[in-house]
Amino acid sequence: MNPKKNMTHNNKQTGIITGITAVIAIIMIIFWALQLGGDQAPRVWRAFLINYLFFTSLAAGLVVWPAIIVTAGGDWMGSLEKVCWAGFSFSVPSLLALMVLWAGSENWVPWLEPEAHHAGWLNNIFLFARNLIMQLLFWFLAWLFLKNRRSAKKHVYGGWLVFIYALTFSLVGFDLIMPLDLHWKSMVVGSYYFVSGLYIGAAAWAFISIISGKPNTKILRTIGKLVFAFCLLTTYLMFSHLLPSWYENQPHMTSFVIPRYNLAWVSISYLLLGMVYLGPILLLVSGWSKRNPAFLGIVTTMILVGMWIERWWLVDAVHEKEQVIYGWPEIAPTLGFLALMITAITLALRKIPKLVEPDKIQT
Repeated sequence: MNPKKNMTHNNKQTGIITGITAVIAIIMIIFWALQLGGDQAPRVWRAFLINYLFFTSLAAGLVVWPAIIVTAGGDWMGSLEKVCWAGFSFSVPSLLALMVLWAGSENWVPWLEPEAHHAGWLNNIFLFARNLIMQLLFWFLAWLFLKNRRSAKKHVYGGWLVFIYALTFSLVGFDLIMPLDLHWKSMVVGSYYFVSGLYIGAAAWAFISIISGKPNTKILRTIGKLVFAFCLLTTYLMFSHLLPSWYENQPHMTSFVIPRYNLAWVSISYLLLGMVYLGPILLLVSGWSKRNPAFLGIVTTMILVGMWIERWWLVDAVHEKEQVIYGWPEIAPTLGFLALMITAITLALRKIPKLVEPDKIQT
């Protein structure tokens, strides 16, 4: 086939995909909004929060990986670096979603209840304003790093982006996850949230690279190593949530454990052990598993689905301790966010040039 005709054909296919996903996103968001007037409004808002937490983790995790690698002196990403920068296309939807959560906060946040005795730090305006400012700063630094990607100061911009990423998404963990249970206090939840975001980002990087073409298998193997490494780190940090309740008398830690390991959510906890914590360690331990695109694609799909379930498990187990509820209030925003993410990344992959022309990885 003529290269120009082939490009035109691919552009038409991309246009059809983005058109369909954009329509799905609009329909699902409208359907979600229509449910806000019902008697399940708090549940509908929590479903929106779950998807904000997951898809923002995915987009920010993608974007920060090139900064981590460049700051560490790495030069192996090659043409697959543009997959990470496609995550930048979700910056505006992510910020808009945070503002929507702020606008509807009176319908879902527990720290506005009379028994919440944290009026200073959990002042609603202060809480959402600081998160919005920090996330604006993060996306601005991401833009600066992309703009200066080929300059001599790329390490400086990359280092600042990594630092602000850790601060910003630690804050999300402390502000939008931990206060959902007013009795739970944890020093780990911030680091867990930003590290698990890097885990989601690495898995998404591998998955998108595989489905968008024939990736360099040596680069893919290195991305697979990142997925494996951050699976170990994420698992360790989740285990750290459990340690204090076992070896110390800290009642404020047990409120996290009880609904997830004793009541209705225990089956979901075991499912997560297989999908995102211990399972990927066993599946990705061999070199072959990280070189084989089909196998790595299956494992990263499992991880991405599992990490969405994990965000649901983090949020909803606080409010529905005795039963696991899943239905259209959760499905609609999930499909809406997913369709919006596909639309944004598909369009971005067409627009973002290759930042590093050759695939330079050696082994």
